[in-house]
Amino acid sequence: MTKMGRASARRVAAEHPARADGQAVEARIRDEERKREGLTVLLSNARRIFHVAEVEAKEIDPQPRQPDRVPDPRWQSLFGDQRTLAQHVSQWSLGETVPAGIAEVLRLSRTLLVDSYYEYGYSLIAVSWGIVVLEACLRGCLPLPSDDAEDLRGFGALVNQARKSHLITRKEAAVLFEVVDIRNNTFHHAHLLPKPVPDSYSPEIALTMLEAIHDAVSDLYTRAASQVDAQRDA
Repeated sequence: MTKMGRASARRVAAEHPARADGQAVEARIRDEERKREGLTVLLSNARRIFHVAEVEAKEIDPQPRQPDRVPDPRWQSLFGDQRTLAQHVSQWSLGETVPAGIAEVLRLSRTLLVDSYYEYGYSLIAVSWGIVVLEACLRGCLPLPSDDAEDLRGFGALVNQARKSHLITRKEAAVLFEVVDIRNNTFHHAHLLPKPVPDSYSPEIALTMLEAIHDAVSDLYTRAASQVDAQRDA
């Protein structure tokens, strides 16, 4: 506003105060209306931006896409798909006398074996876990010659003692002696990785060994409990 305009406005305000007040009010109203219009535009733009972002978010797969896994040919030649292998392994059972902690470790072994359908190295880990828990079970169920004796029994000696004590069958013992060889090669000779096809141990061997471990652990605790009951009743 020019100096002449401001002077004119002051003169009008002095001569007509009510008229000046009305103009000031109208000016404030127009100013508020412009602010509201600007705010409305801003909110409209924000809603549009949020809507676009929401639509795009829904279109994004929340799970990262994994590359398609390829079945290992050693398993695929035996089981057409992983589901069939899982169904076969699910038939292995443990007796009610097997402690919960032991059963959980063997469940993990079965899971690893099924996963080895795509990552074959897991099969050796699965059998190794089974061997560890079996050796612990043998030591727990087979008494030492005396209470103060140091337990120096090897895995093979434990299997042989369990067979002679009628805690496992001859058939189970025969398979477990093969497990002993795997255990010794794995833990004493650092054979921690399976050999490449076709020189590695076969899926049939992994299945046979881990199933025999399940049967032996189940029989150990079932028959040990029966022997304790018989001694108590005698």
